[in-house]
This record gives sequence, C-alpha cells and structure tokens, in this order.
Amino acid sequence: MKKLLSWFKSGSSPENEEQIQLFTYFIPSPPPRKNGYREKELDSIFEQLVEIGFEICDYQTQALPSGEQPGLWVMARLRAKTEQARNTKVKDFPEEFLPKQDSHHDEVEGIYYID
Repeated sequence: MKKLLSWFKSGSSPENEEQIQLFTYFIPSPPPRKNGYREKELDSIFEQLVEIGFEICDYQTQALPSGEQPGLWVMARLRAKTEQARNTKVKDFPEEFLPKQDSHHDEVEGIYYID
C-alpha cells in the first residue's frame, strides 16, 4: 500500500495537489482466446477523461489472476487541466464510468496488496 501511495503522491506538489486524482478501474478476465483483443470500454473512459479536461499523468496495472473474479486493476493518476476538470471529482464522473452491477457478486471492501 505504501508503494501505491508514494506512486500517487509522486506527481503532486503543493501548488497542484488538489488537481491530482486517482482513478481505478477493474477489467474482469475474458474467456480464453487465441488472439488478443482491445478493451474498448476502458479506451472510451480514458477518451472521455481527456475530453473533460484531465491529463492522464501515469497509470499502473495489477493482475488479479485467481479467485472468484480474476481480472486486471488499472490505476490512473489524473491531473486536472481545465476548469471543468478541476470542478469534477471522481465520485462525480459520468454514470457510464460506474461499474455495471453484477447480480451474483457483492462489492468487496478492503485494502489489498498491490506490488
């Protein structure tokens, strides 16, 4: 967790600290395939973030290879570049940024190790 916090804070300085936000997104593993594929939903979200006025400063990924729902966490450090972005907090992101509700899985809260 310390490594993630230091990564998050590494792009901030006192004058722009409130302009940096962390955006996290979980991509469930697809069924096995012979060829790669493009994650169009994540592409669309990143495109919309840029349109709102955020700069994607940096991102990291963390595989979750096993368990009930294997997949990949994407964590992006965002910097507000416009007034609209400065006034938009992650909790206020458009509805389509919210995870789709899956009726058989409950949200799991907690702190997880990310290397």
